[in-house]
Amino acid sequence: MSYGDGWHDVIEESPASRESGKPSIEQHLTFLHFAEDGKLLLGSCNFVDRTHTGSIWAFSQPDLPVTAENSIARHLCASPVSSGIFVGVNQVIVAEDTGIVVSYQLSEFENNVVHFVPQHYTQPHDSWVTSLSLCHGGSDVISGGADMRINVLEGKGSAVKTSYYPAHAELISCVAASPDNSSVFASCSMDRTTLLWDTRISRPAKAIVEGDCGYTAVAWKNENYLAIGSEMGMVHVYDVRSLESVHDLPLQKMPVHKLAFSNAGLLASCSDSTDIRLWRFESNKMLLPESQHSMFIRDLAWHPKSETLYSCGLDGNVFCYPFS
Repeated sequence: MSYGDGWHDVIEESPASRESGKPSIEQHLTFLHFAEDGKLLLGSCNFVDRTHTGSIWAFSQPDLPVTAENSIARHLCASPVSSGIFVGVNQVIVAEDTGIVVSYQLSEFENNVVHFVPQHYTQPHDSWVTSLSLCHGGSDVISGGADMRINVLEGKGSAVKTSYYPAHAELISCVAASPDNSSVFASCSMDRTTLLWDTRISRPAKAIVEGDCGYTAVAWKNENYLAIGSEMGMVHVYDVRSLESVHDLPLQKMPVHKLAFSNAGLLASCSDSTDIRLWRFESNKMLLPESQHSMFIRDLAWHPKSETLYSCGLDGNVFCYPFS
């Protein structure tokens, strides 16, 4: 559905903005994602006031302090934002806690002012959207939610192409599209399973692992290897060709929250803690970067050019870790 068809632009300013008279980033950062040219997309939420709100922010340089003054664009959302990704250099898709998915275009207007311009919206989920992932080739987006539903969204989020329900028996924690095949993706759930999907076949899902705990994060190294994080803090690396585990890593002491592979084969993980762990795939070596976060880390992303790792957390900070 196009923007404007029965859906109105958001709303009010955040409580902090109203008090100061200036726009401000909410206290809790929930996601970050890079465009191919290095622009940073940041999601922030306010979980402490009577009305929970969210906003999205774009930065031309991720190393600048995360302040409203340093952003190139901002947009207030009707509810907390749970996930957001670039689907083009100037196009993003953002998911909200209400189940809405909105696509925005970063457009420049007079006086070099940049705005998030809403393009399309859809409501593919009945509850919180937990995860978004861009398919290989960039035409479709996979979404997973707390409603046990997985959707393939076409037109970079403009409509539901295919829907799988129930895709799992409990909340879907994460979805991750294959980096080399537009028809293949993985999903994991608190129902203690991780599934491999191929949308070209009539029975598209098969189990990679059925364990004794919930699974919370998935990430591809390439089309052959998939890292799976669990609520027990373990990370299992599977060869999807044989569906066999090739590494079992006790990376975290708390439930794994996010996993992210670099192009050089470094696997970064964060959990429901302030700790980050790095593991080198080829040498099976662990690295322990010092985290400066004072509250839970909520997302990780590798810069597409410098291969620097960035993290954001509920303390409102973004930090970088120049590992290679």
